[in-house]
Amino acid sequence: INASFYVDKIKELAKSRTFDKDYLKHLEIIGRHVGKELLDEKNRAWLRGGRLEFLFYRLIETVQSYGKITDIKWNGTVDDFGIARPAPGLRQGLPDISFKCRDRYFLLELTTITSPSAQWSAEGSSVPYHIRNYVEHTGIKDVIGVFSAPLYHQKVDDALKNTLIPYKYAIICIPIADFADILEKSKNLYENLIEIMEKQYSKK
Repeated sequence: INASFYVDKIKELAKSRTFDKDYLKHLEIIGRHVGKELLDEKNRAWLRGGRLEFLFYRLIETVQSYGKITDIKWNGTVDDFGIARPAPGLRQGLPDISFKCRDRYFLLELTTITSPSAQWSAEGSSVPYHIRNYVEHTGIKDVIGVFSAPLYHQKVDDALKNTLIPYKYAIICIPIADFADILEKSKNLYENLIEIMEKQYSKK
């Protein structure tokens, strides 16, 4: 499976209110098998989050050679039924996915939430905490956060950056589709991410 497969699935998921078609069929089959409704509103949010993390994890694995990526770690899991369970978040306090590109570690935080108020409510405190906690637990200080959601909102971007100023950590905010495209197409991944970061901070 090539990178474009995962990019297409990521974009399909981001545009959908539920899941990409293949995963939707999978969840319907598993739900019937275990006698549980997996597609109700209660389960949909965490299942969508887990699916998004898994697709990005596999995409990053796929492009790691030409993107010069190493040390990829996803803090979620796939259970015995093939269901992707998202990174624990505040309970464990680590980013969803981390990877090294050149000499820096990028700490990826993903969400399927679209509205700015809901993004901030769900991620406003946890994203900065995960970055600080990662540094404290690993001793790795040269890190850049990446917050990726279906829609980009300037006020969420500004708030996350301002929250991290006292700790001297930077964060890139980027729409899911754009980030997937950069990962797929960029042989200069590091340079492109740094360019995006510098442009965003130059506006502040």
